[in-house]
Amino acid sequence: MPPAVTFTAQAFSAWLRELNKHGFNNLYSAGLAGTHTIHGDEDDASVIAENALLAVHGVPQVWELAPDVSGVSIWRTAGEEGADYGGLLTVTVDGVELVIGHCEADDLISGESGQEMPRWKAARMALQQIAARVNEAVAAYRARTGCGEVVERHLMIHGVTTEEQFRALEAAIGVTEGGRFTAGGGILLNHRDHNLDAAIRWARDHGFAVEQTDTTRIVG
Repeated sequence: MPPAVTFTAQAFSAWLRELNKHGFNNLYSAGLAGTHTIHGDEDDASVIAENALLAVHGVPQVWELAPDVSGVSIWRTAGEEGADYGGLLTVTVDGVELVIGHCEADDLISGESGQEMPRWKAARMALQQIAARVNEAVAAYRARTGCGEVVERHLMIHGVTTEEQFRALEAAIGVTEGGRFTAGGGILLNHRDHNLDAAIRWARDHGFAVEQTDTTRIVG
């Protein structure tokens, strides 16, 4: 079963350098330029995390959700003395909103108090922590509710045009007996014979388009 969230840090760094339709780097349009100060009052961790989640929504090579996951959000929280710079993390699975729990500022972005770092690096750290928390919570939820056994799952990788690329893909997914390469509409893989999660990571790292079919499960 695929993880709830797949965050690819390398693709995130590359995406930030790309130009959007207005001719600006995504770094600026996402509000992630400049520096972040750990425990800074004007630039807290939950704001960076919220901005980062909004920025990568709909960028599948950076932030991909499993078919049964429809949203990840962080809600900024406050204590008796005001903002605590953390947030409440939620995720929706099969239409059910799960409250994962509170993330302290240090859970999202860690470092020494007063330390400065680029905001995009702080955002990358926050997204990594959020993805880990979400995947752990969703895995526990699936185990409790019995989401069922995967019986059909397929993956199409587009853009592989050379045998060298094809052999590199085989190596990445652990194929020991080489298959026959034919340049065409795409490379079709199935979950019975191949590690699809490894194939997705390889495709993203090398800039190939990935198309996943719907997953079919037997629910016990």
